[in-house]
Amino acid sequence: MLGSMNFSTPNPISGTSIIWAIPVVNLLFLLLLWMAISMAAARDERALPIVLPQAATAAERPRQYGDLTIEIDRDGKLYLEGKTVAIDAFASRLRRLAETLGGRAPGVWIRADARVEYGEIARLLDICREAGAERVWAAAETMGAP
Repeated sequence: MLGSMNFSTPNPISGTSIIWAIPVVNLLFLLLLWMAISMAAARDERALPIVLPQAATAAERPRQYGDLTIEIDRDGKLYLEGKTVAIDAFASRLRRLAETLGGRAPGVWIRADARVEYGEIARLLDICREAGAERVWAAAETMGAP
């Protein structure tokens, strides 16, 4: 008696469908991780509810690696990365950062409330210069912006 033989070819995709899902899951995980790191890095920017002064020529500037953002609230308190900092601690951190960056002076973004006295900002600019910062920017709102 002749036995029946199965000459059908196996489906090559049915056994490997899980293998195709692994790179997709990895890609989704990496995108989620990238978003989490980006959100954490951007958190220090605009950490305080500060009313910035308005300027007609205010423009966006991209931040570079190593740039620091220091904020001054209307009471004259300094904040670095959302935490209160003493002026001396800020200056020493700026010096250490310059050493870490291989001597390249980091940039400093100053976000000062519009009601802060000019003398406080001038004192901060002087400390930035003494600590080695060559690039200092003052944040401002574009005229007519909410």
